[in-house]
Amino acid sequence: MKHVVKSAVIGFAAMLAAGAASAAEIKVIASVGVKPKPDISSADAFQTTLLAARSIAYVKEGQSGAAMARIVERLGIAAQMAPKTILETRAESVVLDVVEGKADLAFNLISEILPVAGAELAGPLPAELQSYVVFTCGIGMTSKDQVAGKAFVDFLKAPTAVPVLKAKGMEPA
Repeated sequence: MKHVVKSAVIGFAAMLAAGAASAAEIKVIASVGVKPKPDISSADAFQTTLLAARSIAYVKEGQSGAAMARIVERLGIAAQMAPKTILETRAESVVLDVVEGKADLAFNLISEILPVAGAELAGPLPAELQSYVVFTCGIGMTSKDQVAGKAFVDFLKAPTAVPVLKAKGMEPA
């Protein structure tokens, strides 16, 4: 174990040079690959990333699917993307398509991506392409407990809720 820890800290060559190990003692036991995140830093970079993808996935209907359809149209690449686009009927399936290797990229609400095991968020869309789904709440006129309803709304808008909303991929209003 001492050699594995040292190899991680000073490297194989340094261990050999220092006489801390012989080549026969150093064994590769595992490797970790770090896949670079796709470049989605601007509309141009996003377009390049889309065109380079083998396949992409998004929901056929709903806010995120409609937004993605508008984006590929706006970028002028709808015809090029059509044959490599997987249109799903459920939001959960979109992210799983990437996790299972069926698609290179998936597009969905950030709050729908974060909880999926094995999924990694590349980031929000570039500002010039971004659109938002706005969540609202209110108290019904015939609610039997207006006070509890107001307390709940106040709780959702309180500063203490901000870190939770952000952790779930939402931007507090």
